Amino acid sequence: MSKHKERASEIRKEDTTSKNCAQTILRTFADETGLDEKLAAGLAAHFGGGMRHGGICGAVSAALMVLGASGVESPSAATELMRRFKERNNGLIACRDLLAANAAAGGNKHEHCNARINDAIEILDDILERSRA
Repeated sequence: MSKHKERASEIRKEDTTSKNCAQTILRTFADETGLDEKLAAGLAAHFGGGMRHGGICGAVSAALMVLGASGVESPSAATELMRRFKERNNGLIACRDLLAANAAAGGNKHEHCNARINDAIEILDDILERSRA
């Protein structure tokens, strides 16, 4: 397991309220983006749950923030991240749609969101690694 996926798992197990999908991603990459974890959690607070209304998955929104904060400002990198996330999730990227598909399959919401966080981290790690090469 990558260090980022391990850190995300630790964050999701904490007994705090600041651990939605977006907060988890941004906190996971806080040191590397120059943020402290408290600020990262605050910045991402309203991006969980698809900006609190079922829009784009918070893990994707935060991954895009990490790309920008890491100096990867290319529109093609953002497009790639979103495309690859959708490929892994039956073409879905909106929180409401991802959660509805999970519920229809009888899935556990927390486990489902953990898996989406891991999807975003794997894609993000790959894009960041290639941007540094």
